[in-house]
Amino acid sequence: FKIGILGFRVDSECQLNNSLLIMSDFPNSSYTMDLCFLPETERCLSLPPMEELCIFTRSKISSELFIKLLDIHKNLDLGDLIVH
Repeated sequence: FKIGILGFRVDSECQLNNSLLIMSDFPNSSYTMDLCFLPETERCLSLPPMEELCIFTRSKISSELFIKLLDIHKNLDLGDLIVH
């Protein structure tokens, strides 16, 4: 069955893995995610498309990664993240 929008707040790699498992159980649903840490670049790019992806961490990401994330996700909120 389909759940309209599944929302996740993720503070660790373990929680991210669990969230992705839940998403795989509901492939026809939409997703939102609040990431409170910055995963490795490859991991960020492997996330399924989200209605909204928020990254709440004081880190830096490359402008290349930023542009790729914009292409994948409908809405992108970088909070205090610095794009360089």
